[in-house]
Amino acid sequence: MKRNSIIFLILLIFILSSCRVFNPSLMLRMGTFPKYSSLDLIKQDNMYRIAIYDDISFSISSNDGEALISNGTSSVGSAVSGGGSGSTGGSYQVEFDGTVKFPIFGRTPVVGLTIRELEKLLEEKYSLFYNKPFVSNVNITNRKVFVFRGGNSSSVVNLPREKMTIWELIAQTGGVGDAKAHRIKLIRQIDNKFYFFLIDLSRLESINTGNIVLQANDIIYITPRNRFSSEIMNALTPYLSLFSTLVLIYTLVKK
Repeated sequence: MKRNSIIFLILLIFILSSCRVFNPSLMLRMGTFPKYSSLDLIKQDNMYRIAIYDDISFSISSNDGEALISNGTSSVGSAVSGGGSGSTGGSYQVEFDGTVKFPIFGRTPVVGLTIRELEKLLEEKYSLFYNKPFVSNVNITNRKVFVFRGGNSSSVVNLPREKMTIWELIAQTGGVGDAKAHRIKLIRQIDNKFYFFLIDLSRLESINTGNIVLQANDIIYITPRNRFSSEIMNALTPYLSLFSTLVLIYTLVKK
């Protein structure tokens, strides 16, 4: 009997030493001493910046937009769908190298630009071919972020406008719930390198942290609350059942 107790103790120690047993659905685990980047790296940047695989659409007219007043807007069409310079409703995709192949002046690097910077760039480029070009309706049509809540739920959220904050995203996706408001992870790729930021929304002093503007392909992970009591019981139940069975067999054999 003593031997069985020792075996059971060894099994219990093995189970307790494994976090994956209690939280098999927990994603994006960090090490014992996680290295998060400083939020100062992204707090000051409150404008959306164009990313790889964004779809860009815009309209252009000459004479500082005179055609817009007379309902004669000339729209630049879709490179993706193969439309010509007179087609409408299309978009240009930012390719893997961060460039877009625009009509007339060809490939142009755009990754990292804000919407206003892109407008200015296009007006400068098209000034060689248009009289006082006016670029308008610049839009990124496929921006999205990914939201995970442990193993319970996940969603892909489209960014409907240029500036969407973490507060707005959490409100739109149902709030924090019973997860850890002080351990929200933001994963963002900057210059082909992934950065990990820890966001604490549990304190009033950190309210401005929730105003960080989301970028395309950001990953938001809301760390779930630990439920050790139920998780321990769920993990131990099959082992306790096995142990009881072995004890019963041992007792019957001894008789």
